[in-house]
Amino acid sequence: AAKAFIYEFRYGGAVLLFLAAAAVVSSLLLTPAVNRRPPSPRGICVNNISNLAKALLYYKSNGGVLSSKIGPPPHHSWRVAILPYLDQDGLYAAYNFDAAWNAPTNRAVANAPVRVFKCPTSRTDGGGTPHTNFFAVTGPDTYWGQDAGGNKRGVSDRLEDTILLIEAPGSHIAWSEPVDFDFEEAVAYLAGESSPAGSEGRSNKKRVLAATGRRAYAEICVAFADGAIRILSLPLRREVAVALLTANGGEQVDSEEIYRSPPT
Repeated sequence: AAKAFIYEFRYGGAVLLFLAAAAVVSSLLLTPAVNRRPPSPRGICVNNISNLAKALLYYKSNGGVLSSKIGPPPHHSWRVAILPYLDQDGLYAAYNFDAAWNAPTNRAVANAPVRVFKCPTSRTDGGGTPHTNFFAVTGPDTYWGQDAGGNKRGVSDRLEDTILLIEAPGSHIAWSEPVDFDFEEAVAYLAGESSPAGSEGRSNKKRVLAATGRRAYAEICVAFADGAIRILSLPLRREVAVALLTANGGEQVDSEEIYRSPPT
């Protein structure tokens, strides 16, 4: 009788376990799938600049030169140089480095809409050459200056407080055009100043600040030299802008004052 009881208990317990497992599986199959919220336009912008930062740092680690003007004249944009790191090998292969970026032989590449170079919230193309919203900051004391030969001291500031790329929402610069912010122009942009220091007599130069319509933006996405993406609330105090743009100024940055987490 004891053996029969034990057998019945084990058999009954196995049945109960089977029924419980079947109920769980059934509930999972019958429960409607929860739709994941699609990324917001600003979230896509954050993702794009993050991909550009990763591609740039990988490009640099493989011997690439960080410069707003790649190669001897005619110069070429870093955006073209990193195309293979953005799964755009076909466009890179189609680009003629012996001709200018806007030469007829490069027109098809320039007219290709490479989405990673833009924010979906920007509406500046107007049916013409696709534009970019992301720019380097050049100058001897910037992160980019080390490869351009100006920054002989390298980078001594914290990478997480040294700017790599800046978003300019209203840009009218073509994505393959070798044009970026220079240092004073970037300081003016971040500080909300109307024009860069020392810009008198330089109006003939095509400048990013003029191409943004000199609009004031409340927040922009910024990539830092460690690959991190943060949101900057503008305008910044001028000394804070200088601290973020220099690679070896030794300034201390109060992250709580200027950063906030990027949207998803």
